[in-house]
Amino acid sequence: MRIQCPECGFVREMSETAIPASASFATCPKCGVRFRFRADPPEASVRAAQRKSRPAQKPEEEEIWASMEEMSAGDEKEIPGDRERDGENARKASRAYQRSAGGGRTTLLSPGGSAPWECPGGFLRFSGFWRTLVLLAKDNRTFFAGLNPFSSILPSWLFLLLCNAPFIVSMIMNIDQVTIQAPGTGEIVSLVSHVGLPEFVGLILAQISLYQFIGSLVIYCTVRLIAPKEASFRLTFKVFAYSRMPMLFIVLPMIGPWLAWILSTVLLFLGMRRACRLSWSKTVLSVTPLLVLTFIIVVQLMQVAMGAMGDTPL
Repeated sequence: MRIQCPECGFVREMSETAIPASASFATCPKCGVRFRFRADPPEASVRAAQRKSRPAQKPEEEEIWASMEEMSAGDEKEIPGDRERDGENARKASRAYQRSAGGGRTTLLSPGGSAPWECPGGFLRFSGFWRTLVLLAKDNRTFFAGLNPFSSILPSWLFLLLCNAPFIVSMIMNIDQVTIQAPGTGEIVSLVSHVGLPEFVGLILAQISLYQFIGSLVIYCTVRLIAPKEASFRLTFKVFAYSRMPMLFIVLPMIGPWLAWILSTVLLFLGMRRACRLSWSKTVLSVTPLLVLTFIIVVQLMQVAMGAMGDTPL
């Protein structure tokens, strides 16, 4: 039986034998909405009448999703199984829904995915953005394991730009301090004297997007070498984009840049392991080339900046 949340579109494929006979309600583990997924079966009516004659010890309707994947709190007993297998089941449900809804084609949104930002009711809305931030902070294991590899990368790219908004604003506020070497004369001048504010913002957005695409490509190529069956560029792009959520902390004084970089790296490791089902050793191998490349770029930029400061006339 396929059970779908009417609010966020989350889908779960369940065997008829795994559903209790008296179950008729479900609570969505993604958005928390409680809904009826089928009419009361005859067995449920008989059992309800019997329970009314004695003190109630349990709710009349059983929540079939409350005991799945440790996603929602409750005193239901956990279904025996490995959490790795639970994440795989979430991905299979997402793929099955996407294939049935889109006919195998790539779609913009992901009704069956784990990211509220990619659901029809959360895309381009603050509620979807905020719920995605909360899931990344509280339950990134389930979030990354349930990402839909068949939907478009556009929502995750927009999420990345929103998370970098504080960094962009700080750059705009300090635009007068950004200097370049004037062509021809070699004089160190302010960048704003050569380009306007829209061009400056566009340049920052282009740099962020370029690093996102190159970084995703580097990780994808590495995964392609060490685990070909698990390689997916869309999935890698999404993991890399959502893992940069800590960029929101970059504006914190002193510790902001370091905190953003450390947390983003940790999320990237966790995301690649959960989304691509890699072992820890393969996860480290897949992410290390990007970290080395990033370190080289940062060192080069620091050398350029130090050289520009040294050439600035007093």
